[in-house]
Amino acid sequence: MNLPLQIYDFVSVLLPGIIALLIVKIEYANWIIWNLESLNLHLALLFALSYVCGQLLQSASRVYWRLLGYVKKIINTKLFTDSHILENQEISLIRGRHYDIPFSSILANELDTIFKEYYNLNLSDLKREEAFGLVYSPVHDRMGQRAVFVALANLNRCLACLLTLYLFFLIGKLFYFLLNPMLEIFWLQTICLFILIISSLCLSILNVSFFKKMTDQIPYLAFLSWYKEKKLSNTPGK
Repeated sequence: MNLPLQIYDFVSVLLPGIIALLIVKIEYANWIIWNLESLNLHLALLFALSYVCGQLLQSASRVYWRLLGYVKKIINTKLFTDSHILENQEISLIRGRHYDIPFSSILANELDTIFKEYYNLNLSDLKREEAFGLVYSPVHDRMGQRAVFVALANLNRCLACLLTLYLFFLIGKLFYFLLNPMLEIFWLQTICLFILIISSLCLSILNVSFFKKMTDQIPYLAFLSWYKEKKLSNTPGK
């Protein structure tokens, strides 16, 4: 089913906002906002708040992902790096917009060749944004599939940011319980939630990396396909 890009973007903003409100409702169930008498007013207010929260989370998640990038450079763990793929001698890396994209050596060499033929430039000599822009430009009308991956990457990045914020909240909550022995009944519940949030956070971070790699890879494959079709259509007798 083909949906407009605006709907993908809308969902990637609204869904994290709804989840953020659910978390707030769990933690602060007595707030008056959850008990409005008018159902229509209640739904309209929750919808508006979800969208606003989602927009704020999307803005915060961009900063959050940059900070994770700095952590990557410091820690350089396997979770964030693709260096292990170089162990396979049949794999080559092409610099994408966000990541170094693994391609088979044959496909990588062909991409380098057709880029050189079309632009008279070496792909490896350009900056990431420059190379990506030149690849993307002639095939921008074929990027319907990429739009889905962009929205999914943004959604998971936003969820990762939200889960991290909630994780810090739960850490503070655990310390609060530690200072209040009468609240020991909530320990198990909070620790289970703590474990669930950490697992979901790791999954969201991995999903962001996966979908962002796909948004980098698709334009290069589309460029290769487009150029092959272009050469074939210009072949005499075709």
